[in-house]
Amino acid sequence: MYFRVSISEAAIWWHKRCFVPEMYLERTTRRVLIMEWVEGQKLTEVKDLYLIEVGVYSSFNQLLEYGFYHADPHPGNLLRTNDGKLAYLGMLFSLYLLNLA
Repeated sequence: MYFRVSISEAAIWWHKRCFVPEMYLERTTRRVLIMEWVEGQKLTEVKDLYLIEVGVYSSFNQLLEYGFYHADPHPGNLLRTNDGKLAYLGMLFSLYLLNLA
């Protein structure tokens, strides 16, 4: 699996309610993705319904506005940061829609 393609996709997408950790290209290889450590809570420990709204909006925004989305959004790849943002971990599992028309 090649991580560098997904890293550039993650860098494109940014939203004020979400956080994508910095990915360290100089340390990343074909098999290992190195990214910034993120402090926060697992989504299974959070009772904040606001994050559901953020997650739904963010997913549609990724897909409809930027043409890609996080293709593996499970609680292990999502985190509530200490400042209340939704952190998307492992953006390497993203799909990119090409305009072939």
